[in-house]
Amino acid sequence: MKTAAYIKQMALNGKVVNLDFQNCHEYVAALNKIGSNLNQIARVVNSTGYATPDELRQVEHFREEICHISKAYLSEIQSQAA
Repeated sequence: MKTAAYIKQMALNGKVVNLDFQNCHEYVAALNKIGSNLNQIARVVNSTGYATPDELRQVEHFREEICHISKAYLSEIQSQAA
């Protein structure tokens, strides 16, 4: 859809939502921490050529944390948009 058509459609039928992302800093900080930990594991795996079972468990744990944080973040945004 072209920009002009989108703007026209939103002006006629859309809903403007003003979101405040100031409350979401804790989510971003938690994701940054997980990213740093994943990078450390990736460096070790890249240098050794393999991942230990413990490292794989940590990666799975981080994946679960990312899912949890993402759901909480989405819930925060949805509550603001309601």
